[in-house]
Amino acid sequence: SGLAEIYKWFGEFDKAEPYYIQAKEILEKVSAEERDSKIYALIYGNLISLGDLYRQIGQYEKSESFLILGREIFIKNFGDTAFPITNALNGLALLYSDKKEFEKALSLYVQAEEILKKSVGEKSPNYITSLSNLASVYVELAQYDKGETILLRAIELRKETSGEESRDYASSINNLASHYFKTGQYLKAEPLYIQAKNIREKVLGKYHPVYAENLSNLALLYVATEQYEKAEPLLLLNSEIVLKNLTNTFGILSENEKGNYLNKIESIISTTNSLLYNWKKASPATIKNNFNLQLFFKSLSLADTHNMLELVSKSKDSV
Repeated sequence: SGLAEIYKWFGEFDKAEPYYIQAKEILEKVSAEERDSKIYALIYGNLISLGDLYRQIGQYEKSESFLILGREIFIKNFGDTAFPITNALNGLALLYSDKKEFEKALSLYVQAEEILKKSVGEKSPNYITSLSNLASVYVELAQYDKGETILLRAIELRKETSGEESRDYASSINNLASHYFKTGQYLKAEPLYIQAKNIREKVLGKYHPVYAENLSNLALLYVATEQYEKAEPLLLLNSEIVLKNLTNTFGILSENEKGNYLNKIESIISTTNSLLYNWKKASPATIKNNFNLQLFFKSLSLADTHNMLELVSKSKDSV
């Protein structure tokens, strides 16, 4: 499943999924008598990777089932305190955060943080990621002081271990920027969002979903501070990326899963609507793009997969 990990890293989820499934089927063919600790570790890793992939494309029920199964298999074979169990704990916590079930996420992050601190230490990348995720949940639960303290510590550790041009460092400063945005500290948030965006563009490329989220975050900040001329190009590029990525994953989503995926990107429409309502100098491209987005998302409930993909391919010619 090494190739699957590469595809997932670059956000090509439609290409990653069949390789993960193939690896899963191969591992399932190993008889119970032949399964040793190495095989169970591979099974566990495969289930966690599948759970993470399905979370990222909004297939939350599949994601949860794979992550829970992986956790159960690991505990049965290796116990509940060995540090690899934290991959399942953090995976489930990320899932519950995406579903806005922050109390569930918090307990899992706390558990993972404690295990990692004891087993691998504070300089471990896994520990720092867990720490950063924990801080983000505190922010969502309006425990801002606690969240900021942990976020600053995570950034300090990430800078020491990964450097200031890494994907992980970008995630940490983006989390701090989001904290400042939520608490109305826009002047502190802006340079951090910009820094994270620039790192992610360099490391992940322009069409990665994580880069698109950064564009969305920065656009929201500019709309909130009435800097509409800065928000406009970000919204246009974000829309382009979202349409491309949704097209790539659309064929493997159920109707319910399409809805879950779209919940992550619907804010583009509301942000663009806000910009158009408040800023009369919006370009024709933004007006056209907003129309296309409205048409695209509304048609999800009316069109089948073929018609939907055809609409996406023709969206440049609409209006």
